[in-house]
Amino acid sequence: MEQRGASADDTEQDDETPPASPFDGLVASWDDERLAACLAFVREWNTNARRAGVAQALLSSILRSIPFERLKQLPGVASLVDGLLPYTERHFLRIDKLAEASFVIDYTLTEINELEGR
Repeated sequence: MEQRGASADDTEQDDETPPASPFDGLVASWDDERLAACLAFVREWNTNARRAGVAQALLSSILRSIPFERLKQLPGVASLVDGLLPYTERHFLRIDKLAEASFVIDYTLTEINELEGR
């Protein structure tokens, strides 16, 4: 009997598509009132770096699971998005700087190892 594994087509993911989240199925079942309330929480959580990861994961699930036409009809969604954008940009800049700093550390360690003959 031949065993079959997942093919490359089954496991590859488009670079533009974020990975699925455990929130996706839950978010898709919410009514508009719950969705609007959750977006308000996401906006608040996103203002704090400690909670921003959860906020971004939930926001990503919402954007993946809910059609744009439905999102834009939610009451107050424009002000929610206006509140999300500045903090989201700050978080991504902070993460980008951390990633850049990690490359500098990797480079430095590589150079030290080469000088020591490793």
